[in-house]
Amino acid sequence: MSDETTQAAIQTYRAELVESLSDEADLCRNDGADDIANLLDEARTRIVQLEQTQNELLQALESLMRSALEARTFIVNAPELRYTTSKNMPAESLYFAIRAAQDAIAKARGAK
Repeated sequence: MSDETTQAAIQTYRAELVESLSDEADLCRNDGADDIANLLDEARTRIVQLEQTQNELLQALESLMRSALEARTFIVNAPELRYTTSKNMPAESLYFAIRAAQDAIAKARGAK
């Protein structure tokens, strides 16, 4: 199974789970089981909140990676700093680390 297929399956499963929890909560509420319905609603709310938090973290990481890439470009373009960063890491290593992080962000975004 490819990464895209797996990510699509996870996204579909999340959506179905949230919908199922909502439907079950409604059924429980109609049967007078408000305490169970409230627990199901809370579980659904937590899943949605976790997904929103994941999105916010991905956006922050993407912004950080963009800043790091801009810093890397400055370092590579500065002759006196051509091969080092502030942590004495070769600029080329930083570039590949940033690219790997960008790939991870793209992969995680597909899993939403």
